[in-house]
Amino acid sequence: MAINTTTFESTLQTKLDDTTLAAKEMLLLGKALESTVGSIAVSDINTAGAAKVSEVNALATSTFKTVGGTSILGSGDIATLPSQSGASGKVLKSDGTNAAWGTDAEGKVLQIKRADATGTTTGSRNTSGDSNYQQNFGNTHCSIDFTPISSTSIIVVNASAPCGVHGNDLAVAGIWNGASNCLAVGLTNGYSADASGMSLTGSFVSGSTATRNISFRIVGSWGGNIAGLGVYRSPSSYNMANTFGNIMVMEVEQ
Repeated sequence: MAINTTTFESTLQTKLDDTTLAAKEMLLLGKALESTVGSIAVSDINTAGAAKVSEVNALATSTFKTVGGTSILGSGDIATLPSQSGASGKVLKSDGTNAAWGTDAEGKVLQIKRADATGTTTGSRNTSGDSNYQQNFGNTHCSIDFTPISSTSIIVVNASAPCGVHGNDLAVAGIWNGASNCLAVGLTNGYSADASGMSLTGSFVSGSTATRNISFRIVGSWGGNIAGLGVYRSPSSYNMANTFGNIMVMEVEQ
Protein backbone atom coordinates (compact mmCIF):
# COMPACT_ATOMS: atom_id res chain seq x y z
CA MET A 1 0.00 0.00 0.00
CA ALA A 2 1.35 3.40 -0.96
CA ILE A 3 1.93 5.94 1.81
CA ASN A 4 0.53 9.44 1.39
CA THR A 5 3.61 11.41 2.47
CA THR A 6 1.73 14.68 2.65
CA THR A 7 -0.81 13.29 5.08
CA PHE A 8 1.96 11.52 6.99
CA GLU A 9 4.02 14.67 7.43
CA SER A 10 0.96 16.69 8.45
CA THR A 11 -0.07 14.11 11.03
CA LEU A 12 3.48 13.87 12.32
CA GLN A 13 3.74 17.67 12.67
CA THR A 14 0.47 17.77 14.60
CA LYS A 15 1.79 15.17 17.01
CA LEU A 16 5.07 17.05 17.44
CA ASP A 17 3.17 20.24 18.26
CA ASP A 18 1.14 18.43 20.94
CA THR A 19 2.77 19.37 24.25
CA THR A 20 0.68 16.81 26.21
CA LEU A 21 2.38 13.74 24.71
CA ALA A 22 4.11 11.38 27.09
CA ALA A 23 7.87 10.88 26.91
CA LYS A 24 7.46 7.46 25.32
CA GLU A 25 5.29 8.81 22.57
CA MET A 26 7.77 11.64 21.92
CA LEU A 27 10.58 9.12 21.66
CA LEU A 28 8.60 7.04 19.13
CA LEU A 29 7.80 10.19 17.13
CA GLY A 30 11.44 11.15 17.10
CA LYS A 31 12.38 7.72 15.73
CA ALA A 32 9.68 8.00 13.10
CA LEU A 33 10.93 11.45 12.08
CA GLU A 34 14.51 10.20 11.90
CA SER A 35 13.50 7.34 9.62
CA THR A 36 11.62 9.81 7.39
CA VAL A 37 14.22 12.59 6.96
CA GLY A 38 17.37 10.73 7.98
CA SER A 39 19.72 11.67 10.78
CA ILE A 40 20.53 15.38 11.19
CA ALA A 41 24.02 16.29 12.34
CA VAL A 42 24.87 19.51 14.20
CA SER A 43 27.14 20.49 11.31
CA ASP A 44 24.15 20.31 8.98
CA ILE A 45 22.29 22.80 11.14
CA ASN A 46 25.33 25.11 11.26
CA THR A 47 25.76 24.96 7.50
CA ALA A 48 22.10 25.69 6.88
CA GLY A 49 22.18 28.57 9.36
CA ALA A 50 25.29 30.11 7.80
CA ALA A 51 23.68 29.92 4.37
CA LYS A 52 20.63 31.77 5.64
CA VAL A 53 22.77 34.46 7.30
CA SER A 54 24.64 34.95 4.02
CA GLU A 55 21.34 35.18 2.17
CA VAL A 56 20.00 37.82 4.57
CA ASN A 57 23.22 39.88 4.33
CA ALA A 58 23.08 39.81 0.54
CA LEU A 59 19.47 40.96 0.63
CA ALA A 60 20.28 43.78 3.04
CA THR A 61 23.17 45.00 0.88
CA SER A 62 21.05 45.20 -2.25
CA THR A 63 17.79 46.35 -0.67
CA PHE A 64 18.33 48.44 2.46
CA LYS A 65 19.77 51.96 2.27
CA THR A 66 22.39 53.48 4.51
CA VAL A 67 22.65 56.89 6.17
CA GLY A 68 26.13 58.34 5.96
CA GLY A 69 27.47 54.86 5.13
CA THR A 70 25.82 53.29 8.19
CA SER A 71 23.04 50.75 7.83
CA ILE A 72 19.62 51.98 8.89
CA LEU A 73 18.75 48.54 10.31
CA GLY A 74 17.99 48.61 14.01
CA SER A 75 15.45 49.90 16.48
CA GLY A 76 14.12 53.45 16.72
CA ASP A 77 12.95 56.03 14.19
CA ILE A 78 14.94 57.70 11.45
CA ALA A 79 14.40 61.43 10.92
CA THR A 80 12.90 62.06 7.50
CA LEU A 81 12.82 65.19 5.36
CA PRO A 82 9.52 66.95 4.70
CA SER A 83 7.97 66.40 1.27
CA GLN A 84 10.03 67.82 -1.61
CA SER A 85 6.89 68.90 -3.47
CA GLY A 86 6.72 72.67 -3.90
CA ALA A 87 10.00 73.19 -2.04
CA SER A 88 12.15 74.41 -4.95
CA GLY A 89 14.60 77.08 -3.75
CA LYS A 90 13.58 76.62 -0.11
CA VAL A 91 15.89 75.90 2.83
CA LEU A 92 15.37 73.38 5.62
CA LYS A 93 14.57 74.99 8.97
CA SER A 94 13.93 73.55 12.42
CA ASP A 95 12.13 74.83 15.49
CA GLY A 96 14.17 72.45 17.62
CA THR A 97 11.62 69.67 17.29
CA ASN A 98 10.20 69.64 13.78
CA ALA A 99 11.81 70.28 10.40
CA ALA A 100 10.08 72.24 7.65
CA TRP A 101 10.91 74.02 4.40
CA GLY A 102 11.10 77.82 4.52
CA THR A 103 12.53 80.82 2.70
CA ASP A 104 16.07 81.94 3.41
CA ALA A 105 16.57 85.13 5.34
CA GLU A 106 16.69 88.25 3.19
CA GLY A 107 19.89 90.23 2.93
CA LYS A 108 22.25 87.34 2.33
CA VAL A 109 25.43 88.46 0.58
CA LEU A 110 25.84 86.51 -2.65
CA GLN A 111 29.23 87.86 -3.69
CA ILE A 112 31.67 90.75 -3.22
CA LYS A 113 34.27 91.99 -5.69
CA ARG A 114 36.70 94.89 -5.46
CA ALA A 115 39.37 96.61 -7.52
CA ASP A 116 42.10 99.14 -6.75
CA ALA A 117 43.03 102.17 -8.79
CA THR A 118 46.66 102.04 -9.86
CA GLY A 119 47.33 105.71 -10.49
CA THR A 120 45.79 109.15 -10.83
CA THR A 121 42.97 110.06 -13.21
CA THR A 122 42.01 113.59 -14.23
CA GLY A 123 39.10 115.27 -15.93
CA SER A 124 38.43 118.86 -16.98
CA ARG A 125 34.83 118.91 -18.21
CA ASN A 126 32.96 122.10 -17.33
CA THR A 127 30.01 120.70 -15.40
CA SER A 128 28.16 123.97 -14.68
CA GLY A 129 25.77 123.41 -17.54
CA ASP A 130 25.17 119.69 -16.91
CA SER A 131 21.66 118.70 -15.83
CA ASN A 132 21.54 115.02 -16.78
CA TYR A 133 24.27 112.58 -15.84
CA GLN A 134 22.59 109.58 -17.45
CA GLN A 135 25.18 109.87 -20.19
CA ASN A 136 28.65 108.59 -20.95
CA PHE A 137 30.58 111.18 -18.94
CA GLY A 138 34.00 111.20 -17.35
CA ASN A 139 37.24 109.21 -17.29
CA THR A 140 37.40 105.85 -15.54
CA HIS A 141 39.55 105.75 -12.40
CA CYS A 142 38.86 102.07 -11.57
CA SER A 143 36.20 99.56 -12.59
CA ILE A 144 34.91 96.00 -12.23
CA ASP A 145 33.32 93.65 -14.75
CA PHE A 146 30.52 92.25 -12.61
CA THR A 147 28.24 89.26 -13.31
CA PRO A 148 25.24 89.03 -10.94
CA ILE A 149 24.24 85.60 -9.63
CA SER A 150 20.56 86.55 -9.42
CA SER A 151 18.35 88.68 -11.67
CA THR A 152 16.44 90.06 -8.67
CA SER A 153 19.28 90.92 -6.31
CA ILE A 154 20.40 94.35 -5.15
CA ILE A 155 23.84 95.53 -6.31
CA VAL A 156 25.55 97.93 -3.90
CA VAL A 157 28.57 99.90 -5.11
CA ASN A 158 31.03 101.81 -2.91
CA ALA A 159 33.87 103.88 -4.33
CA SER A 160 36.35 106.25 -2.72
CA ALA A 161 39.55 108.07 -3.56
CA PRO A 162 41.55 111.15 -2.68
CA CYS A 163 40.30 114.02 -4.84
CA GLY A 164 41.98 117.32 -5.70
CA VAL A 165 40.97 120.23 -7.93
CA HIS A 166 42.67 123.32 -9.37
CA GLY A 167 41.49 126.73 -8.30
CA ASN A 168 38.54 127.53 -6.11
CA ASP A 169 36.23 124.96 -7.63
CA LEU A 170 34.02 121.88 -7.13
CA ALA A 171 35.34 118.56 -8.42
CA VAL A 172 32.69 116.18 -9.80
CA ALA A 173 32.92 112.38 -9.84
CA GLY A 174 30.43 109.55 -10.12
CA ILE A 175 29.66 105.84 -10.31
CA TRP A 176 28.30 104.35 -13.53
CA ASN A 177 26.61 101.03 -14.27
CA GLY A 178 27.53 100.40 -17.87
CA ALA A 179 28.33 103.24 -20.24
CA SER A 180 25.64 105.78 -19.37
CA ASN A 181 23.62 104.66 -16.31
CA CYS A 182 24.84 106.96 -13.56
CA LEU A 183 24.22 105.63 -10.04
CA ALA A 184 25.69 108.43 -7.93
CA VAL A 185 27.39 111.80 -8.32
CA GLY A 186 29.52 113.58 -5.75
CA LEU A 187 31.17 116.98 -5.44
CA THR A 188 34.10 118.07 -3.31
CA ASN A 189 35.42 121.59 -2.86
CA GLY A 190 38.95 122.65 -3.58
CA TYR A 191 40.83 125.91 -3.08
CA SER A 192 44.23 126.61 -4.62
CA ALA A 193 44.62 122.95 -5.61
CA ASP A 194 43.55 121.62 -2.24
CA ALA A 195 40.73 119.15 -1.63
CA SER A 196 39.84 116.27 0.62
CA GLY A 197 38.37 113.16 -0.93
CA MET A 198 35.48 111.59 -2.81
CA SER A 199 33.38 108.78 -1.34
CA LEU A 200 30.24 107.56 -3.11
CA THR A 201 27.62 104.83 -2.72
CA GLY A 202 25.08 103.72 -5.30
CA SER A 203 22.75 100.77 -5.75
CA PHE A 204 20.41 99.16 -8.28
CA VAL A 205 18.42 95.99 -8.89
CA SER A 206 20.43 93.61 -11.06
CA GLY A 207 17.59 92.95 -13.53
CA SER A 208 19.52 90.15 -15.21
CA THR A 209 22.61 87.99 -14.83
CA ALA A 210 24.39 89.65 -17.74
CA THR A 211 27.92 90.92 -17.14
CA ARG A 212 28.23 94.67 -16.92
CA ASN A 213 31.09 97.11 -16.26
CA ILE A 214 30.72 99.23 -13.11
CA SER A 215 33.08 102.19 -12.99
CA PHE A 216 34.24 105.03 -10.74
CA ARG A 217 34.92 108.11 -12.87
CA ILE A 218 36.22 111.67 -12.55
CA VAL A 219 34.20 114.11 -14.66
CA GLY A 220 35.72 117.56 -14.16
CA SER A 221 34.71 120.61 -12.15
CA TRP A 222 32.01 123.24 -11.97
CA GLY A 223 34.28 125.88 -13.48
CA GLY A 224 36.11 123.62 -15.91
CA ASN A 225 39.33 123.37 -13.88
CA ILE A 226 41.30 120.14 -13.78
CA ALA A 227 40.06 117.70 -11.14
CA GLY A 228 41.75 114.46 -10.21
CA LEU A 229 41.08 111.19 -8.38
CA GLY A 230 43.98 109.52 -6.61
CA VAL A 231 45.64 112.82 -5.63
CA TYR A 232 45.35 115.16 -2.65
CA ARG A 233 46.42 118.22 -4.65
CA SER A 234 45.48 118.25 -8.30
CA PRO A 235 47.05 117.56 -10.67
CA SER A 236 50.34 117.05 -8.85
CA SER A 237 51.52 113.70 -7.50
CA TYR A 238 50.79 114.19 -3.81
CA ASN A 239 49.52 110.83 -2.71
CA MET A 240 49.88 109.17 0.67
CA ALA A 241 51.30 105.64 0.46
CA ASN A 242 49.93 105.19 -3.08
CA THR A 243 46.35 105.09 -1.86
CA PHE A 244 44.84 105.89 -5.25
CA GLY A 245 41.37 104.68 -4.31
CA ASN A 246 39.19 101.65 -4.95
CA ILE A 247 35.76 100.36 -5.89
CA MET A 248 33.77 97.54 -4.26
CA VAL A 249 30.66 95.84 -5.64
CA MET A 250 28.45 93.69 -3.43
CA GLU A 251 25.45 91.59 -4.49
CA VAL A 252 22.75 91.11 -1.86
CA GLU A 253 19.77 88.76 -2.11
CA GLN A 254 16.37 90.38 -1.51
